[in-house]
Order: sequence, then structure tokens, then C-alpha cells
Amino acid sequence: MKRPVPVRSSRSQRRGISLWETTMSTFLVGMVLVTATQTAGTSMRMQTKAAKRAKAGYLAHALIGEMLELSYMQPGQTSSPIGLDAGESSTSRANYNDVDDYNGWSDAPPQNKDGSVMPELANWSRQVVVEWVSPSTLTQASPGSATETGMKRLTVTVQHNGTTILTQVATKANAP
Repeated sequence: MKRPVPVRSSRSQRRGISLWETTMSTFLVGMVLVTATQTAGTSMRMQTKAAKRAKAGYLAHALIGEMLELSYMQPGQTSSPIGLDAGESSTSRANYNDVDDYNGWSDAPPQNKDGSVMPELANWSRQVVVEWVSPSTLTQASPGSATETGMKRLTVTVQHNGTTILTQVATKANAP
């Protein structure tokens, strides 16, 4: 007895995948990889920017906090110009005793109050501007004004590799 031979259609004889299917699969996998790489790169850039902003915030906040702990003007005086007083050095803030001593001060890299360099901040810098401002608006009384207003604005700018990352502002009032 002869066994019947199964009839095969031309579709069932096909084995494997065609060149067209291989090309399309390769193209789709390539597109997914390109998109994933771009997304990962964007994520890394955003994380780097956030880390820089956080570090700049720490550097500005630490300096502003140090300044706000000091008196409004030279202790024992009823008026004093903005800037360094006798016995204070522009190279070390160890003897600073009022907020306006910081006017024009900068450090690169950032330093602690005792002059020691903060570790791993070689490409960072900070600059300070202290100016009298109107107590009602907190804007500068007048450009280059030497008039006491009873309110000083402290501006700390933090830079990384010469690019400003953050500017933080605080005010100090002449109050008992």
C-alpha cells in the first residue's frame, strides 16, 4: 500500500526570512537605538546641569549665610561707607565684621572663611556686590550712590568655567 504524499503549497515550502524583512528589522532596531541614545544623552546633560545648579546654590547660600551673621555696619559706628575698614584685607575675609566688607570680594576657587580652599571646586568662582537700596523697593537707590538708606542688598554670583550658574540676592536692614 502506497502512502499518500501530502500536497504542499508554495507558501509552506518557504523557510527563513527574506532580505526585505531583514532590512526592515535592521532599520527599525537602528531607529530604536538612535532614539534611546539621544534620550540617554539628554538625560545626562540634564543631570549635569542640575548637579551644577545644586553646587552653585550651596556655594551662594553658604556665603550669604556667612554675611548675614555679621552686623549691618562697622561695630561701634553709626555710619560707615561700603567697603573695607582699617585692618581688613581684601585677600582674607577672616577679619570681616560687617556685611559691606564683602563688597567687591571674589574667590576662585571658592574658599572657607579661614582662607582654606574648598576641595574639588577648581573651576568655580564667586563674586559679591554690596549696595545700598531703597527699603521700599529693594532696588538701588541711585547708581554709585554713597547715601545710607538703612538697607543693603547682597548679591552673590557663582560661576563655573566662567559661565554664570546662579545669582543669589539677600538684604540686610539696619535694625537694632
